[in-house]
Amino acid sequence: MQTYLKKFYDALKKYEGGLIRVSSAKKLNKNAREYLTKLAKQGVIEKASWGWYYVKPKKEANALEFLQQDQNFKAVVSQSAASFWNHDFIHRDALNVVVDNKSFKKSLEAFAKKRGWQLTIEYNKDARKTRFERIKKLSVEGPDKAIIECVKNWAFADAIAVLVVNRKSIDWQELTERSYWTRVSGTDVRARQAIEYAAYQLNKKTGTKFDVRKISISNNFVRQELDEAVEKVLEFE
Repeated sequence: MQTYLKKFYDALKKYEGGLIRVSSAKKLNKNAREYLTKLAKQGVIEKASWGWYYVKPKKEANALEFLQQDQNFKAVVSQSAASFWNHDFIHRDALNVVVDNKSFKKSLEAFAKKRGWQLTIEYNKDARKTRFERIKKLSVEGPDKAIIECVKNWAFADAIAVLVVNRKSIDWQELTERSYWTRVSGTDVRARQAIEYAAYQLNKKTGTKFDVRKISISNNFVRQELDEAVEKVLEFE
């Protein structure tokens, strides 16, 4: 490798294990586009998509390891975030993340597809405004938001497991207030109703003390799914 390429490659190493955009690499060297192309031909880095390159790590990474190493903004959300908070109660191979850059989203989707990773990526320009917690080098949606998103997406067992595992630390009032305006997808049942119903069932069955009154769910199918989810969680509690 020529000296000038070696020097540029050494500068790239701080991005090792993740994706770098050509425009970002130009801050390292004005000839970055040319140098990236040459390094990719030599196989020391990899073209991920148009305008993006993968700086290969010493050891090939899986999807989770990649997300931990990549320096672009992304956050783990929904069922994947729930897995962090409920000790992976329901193991899922798919990972849900949110990003705030459309170009990165497109590149990450292409890169994940090439590697056969089950990565669901959503774009939200205001993603960074959400409160995330840092876990294992990742930004992860907080337990209350994860509960709400899981309830919205019918992942009731995931949500209830988060509720049970984190019952001593979750701010119950904040959770119920934040969940009021979200509905279980495709129904008129508010996420707050579903959460309070599940919490009341937990109170009855386990003696937990969630501050909730008795509540009914008129939608029979939602109620049955919630009942089954509560029982499933309690089997492993």
